Amino acid sequence: MKISEFLQGRSVARQAVTRYINRHDEIFKNHVKKDGKELDLDIAAIEALEKVYPLEMPVNVINGVPKESFIKIQNELIVSQKKIESLQGQLLDVQEQIATAKAQELLLEDKTNQVSELKKQIDLKNDEIENLKEQLSEEKSKGFFAKIFGRK
Repeated sequence: MKISEFLQGRSVARQAVTRYINRHDEIFKNHVKKDGKELDLDIAAIEALEKVYPLEMPVNVINGVPKESFIKIQNELIVSQKKIESLQGQLLDVQEQIATAKAQELLLEDKTNQVSELKKQIDLKNDEIENLKEQLSEEKSKGFFAKIFGRK
C-alpha cells in the first residue's frame, strides 16, 4: 500500500507520517520501501501506523447533537414521559378521592342540618305536649259544674 492510500480518510499531513516513519526506524526497518517519491508500506508498517493515526470514525449528528448523546437524551425523555403519565394518573385518582370526600362532607352537613331541624321540631312538640298535659291536669282538677259552665 502506498503512503498516499494510507492517508486517505485520515486528517494527517503526509509530511507528519514520513517524519514519524523516519524517527522510528526500529519499527519500520524492512517494512517500508521507497518507490520514487512514494513510500510503499507492508502490512506490519500499516498496522504500526494505524495505531498512531487511526481512521476517524464519523460522528452522526442529529440537530447539532452527536447520535450517542441524542439517543441517551431520547431514552431519558421517554423515561421522564412515563413518569409524568404515572404521576398524572395518580393525580387524577387523588382528585377523584378529594371530590368524593367533598361530596360526602356536603351530604354529612345536610344530614346534620336535617337532624338539628328534627330536634327543634321534637323540642317544640315536647313543649306542646307539656302544655297539653298541664291543661289536662287543670281540667281534671275542676269540678263537675265548673267543667259544664266553663269556670275555673
